[in-house]
Amino acid sequence: MKKHITLPKLIAHRGAKTYAPENSLSAFKLAKQKGASWVEFDVQMSADEHLFILHDDDLRRTTNGKGLAREHILAELKTLDAGSWFNLNFNNEKIPTLEETIDCLNKIKLSANLEIKACGDSEYDAELAKKTCEFLKQLPADFPVQILVSSFSFEVLQIVREHLPNWPLAMLLEVNKWTHFVKHRPEIKALYQDLDCTSLNINQDILTKDRVRDLDFAKQIASYTVNKPERAKALFAWGVNCLFSDQVNLLDKLD
Repeated sequence: MKKHITLPKLIAHRGAKTYAPENSLSAFKLAKQKGASWVEFDVQMSADEHLFILHDDDLRRTTNGKGLAREHILAELKTLDAGSWFNLNFNNEKIPTLEETIDCLNKIKLSANLEIKACGDSEYDAELAKKTCEFLKQLPADFPVQILVSSFSFEVLQIVREHLPNWPLAMLLEVNKWTHFVKHRPEIKALYQDLDCTSLNINQDILTKDRVRDLDFAKQIASYTVNKPERAKALFAWGVNCLFSDQVNLLDKLD
């Protein structure tokens, strides 16, 4: 896997989530069918240390289960209906494992931004990061799709870089107050460069033309979650390289 990769202009956020249950194999396949070259998904770890794909900590919103997903073993997670909440046509949808997801992406030739979903429990987060690295290390050197690893947790990113020194990484930032970012910009820049990240993934709602310019230390800037064509045009004009979007055909609306 190349350490530095060129991101596409659009990454389908949790797959084609407008048309299928988010973070499902159906959503990834539909994203490909609708023209996406990349998808984004979230990785968590079950109580028996299996890696699976789900955004929320809690099961309620996107399955018929309840409680924290990471407190269930994989066999329990696999009994859940992860599709009917979206549409009854998806009532056989299951929570996919990371292995099932990567196998699917390999077959349909779809690249991905894999977000390691840290929860703030340092022991869990470290083990999740290590397990993800162990899985990625097993992929062949000539694996045909690209996989960018990202996380909001700086500690997780440091673990990934330690275990995967040549893997493409993205630093994920949620900036609520720009003054807070400016105050910590030197440390963020230093860590970004020390980790040798390939992109900085940042929330779009905080960005302006001048603020994008202040991110000049980043090799590439990816912004989430952008669903309006007018906003997409502005971000691209300011120098943002890539957009995460729930609208898999958003670029078609920019013409």
